[in-house]
Amino acid sequence: MDIATIEDTYQDAIIAFIEALEKGAYDPVKSSEQTYLFSIARYMFYKKAKQKTREFSEISDSVLDQTVAEFSLEPKDATSRRLLTALEKLDARCRQLLKAFYYQKYSMDEIAEQLGMKNRNVVKVSKYRCLERIKKIMNV
Repeated sequence: MDIATIEDTYQDAIIAFIEALEKGAYDPVKSSEQTYLFSIARYMFYKKAKQKTREFSEISDSVLDQTVAEFSLEPKDATSRRLLTALEKLDARCRQLLKAFYYQKYSMDEIAEQLGMKNRNVVKVSKYRCLERIKKIMNV
């Protein structure tokens, strides 16, 4: 991260801390002001770093898709071929969910937001059902 981004994030953390004080969200019994401010800043830095990784991942995905289309990569072993076939038989929503979870490393909350699901628990159940469908297709 460059210095400007760090300064902006630090200022955002201070603003968030002041807003928490005004709303009464800060509880001095649970932590000191310094600890609370540090945790806000840490979360913001984490969020920015994850966003940068996601942007890189999206670029990487498009390059990968283009490469696969150009070279028509085939899985080498029978299990990989069966898995690829099973994935192709899934509906688009299951494929999106599994890709977001396993390849893009999104959290359950992020997937829920991205796919318009009610909450993380709905994502968990949907992911389980998608995996069960794959097992059924593969006869595992």
